[in-house]
Amino acid sequence: MLKPGGFLILGFIARDGFIGQKYSKDKLQNVFYRDATFYSPGEVKQYLQQANFSHFEFRQTLFNPLENIKAVEPVKEGYGEGSFVVLRAQKLENNEYKP
Repeated sequence: MLKPGGFLILGFIARDGFIGQKYSKDKLQNVFYRDATFYSPGEVKQYLQQANFSHFEFRQTLFNPLENIKAVEPVKEGYGEGSFVVLRAQKLENNEYKP
């Protein structure tokens, strides 16, 4: 339960990133991801808007396939490039405007 005005912080593997594509392709052979459903950041945002969240902020990282990562990856604002996305969204009052 999150009170109105509270913030949700959510981290997830983006379905359309390198890692999300690999995990989706191999998920039937992986006990950890067999029953997983991967979502795009846009889908997650849409579901949260329907649940009365707004004021979204996104950060992304992991821009290469895992086997190619040899150092700490940078963090960038937004989504659409990185495989791991973190979002922050605020729970609105029931009658508050949702942009």
